[in-house]
Amino acid sequence: MASVPGAVPSRRGPPGPAAGVLDEHLRRTADGDRIAFRALYDVLLPCVHDSATCLFGHGDRAAHLTAAVFLDVWRLAHEYRPGGDGVHTWVLGIAGRHTMTRHRPAAAPDEFPSQKLDALLRGDAGPASPTVRPRPATPPRRTPR
Repeated sequence: MASVPGAVPSRRGPPGPAAGVLDEHLRRTADGDRIAFRALYDVLLPCVHDSATCLFGHGDRAAHLTAAVFLDVWRLAHEYRPGGDGVHTWVLGIAGRHTMTRHRPAAAPDEFPSQKLDALLRGDAGPASPTVRPRPATPPRRTPR
């Protein structure tokens, strides 16, 4: 099998895109580019869904977690900073936070994350379509507690 220039090995299937390509897709997603978001979704879906399935098994809970993670990727893309652990790690961190909140009894999960994600991926601009926050001019400052 011939290798793809600029690709990184994957544990299954053909090599995925290089980290720089994912960084660029996420940067464009932060600017509201749905095509770039769809490209990220297509690459990262197997990893996120596999993680959700390992935790919750096949079914609605895994599907809801997967959809909620990608909605947050869309909403929070402007917070990603290249040069860190990478896009995969950043997205799996979002998945980990969702996993923790799904186990808390007081958590109020989004009722329809799958429908909202489907609308976003189709390009619908209805009320179910989440809004992207504009990229801040400078990184937000963290205040000590």
